Amino acid sequence: MDFESGGRRGTGVTANLSETGLHLSSVAVFGPGTRLAGTVRLPSGEDASFVAEVRWARKLRGADALAMQNSMGVEFLEAPAPSYLEFLRTHLDPSFAAARPRSDPAVVAPARGSTPTPAEPRTAGRLRLGLDGLSTLILSATDALSSERPRECVLTAARATSLLEDAAARAVEGFLPERSRLVTVQLELGLLGGLVLPIGTTLAAACRLGALSADGATLTFEGSVSALRRELAKARLTSTIAPL
Repeated sequence: MDFESGGRRGTGVTANLSETGLHLSSVAVFGPGTRLAGTVRLPSGEDASFVAEVRWARKLRGADALAMQNSMGVEFLEAPAPSYLEFLRTHLDPSFAAARPRSDPAVVAPARGSTPTPAEPRTAGRLRLGLDGLSTLILSATDALSSERPRECVLTAARATSLLEDAAARAVEGFLPERSRLVTVQLELGLLGGLVLPIGTTLAAACRLGALSADGATLTFEGSVSALRRELAKARLTSTIAPL
């Protein structure tokens, strides 16, 4: 994605997409209260425009910058492009979209006319049920079914697992202690029908935090992988928090 504010431009990657805002990782980070205009490049190749305000920002320095990314949480000030909303409807599991709260404590708009109060970055100890993340991948020649069928790809258990683990990590990004990561300790994966796909197909994995142990150390996610408006896999991931 591309974005700019006051002539200063930046590029980044997005995660935690929703109808009301998104989370982006970028070298260029703006402070809370900054108004941004930008575009999100959708898997279809279309650019969806948006106008938003930064609600929280994380700027890393030193050794931490080698392990984690700078990031911002932004809230849309205007309805995003229809193509963006259509992407959410067709690539996210409908149950996730229905369960997503309309607002997030990290992206609450200030009262009109008031001075924006910097929102606190997501911190450890604020993990809560309902956090969700999305990870996408475009199938390429490396996923080809065989040399005899170079234009057809197959969704393997390994590929599905990698996408789901990335989606789970994106769901809790910013909520974990510094210099820590998720480690999958158990995976229940069910591959459904229609797994042979044309090259260039966009896979989308969505994970939602469905259970959390009392000490906050064990997390259980419900996930799915979809493509071409079809659900290809369902999964349950159990993860623990480990140091980097």
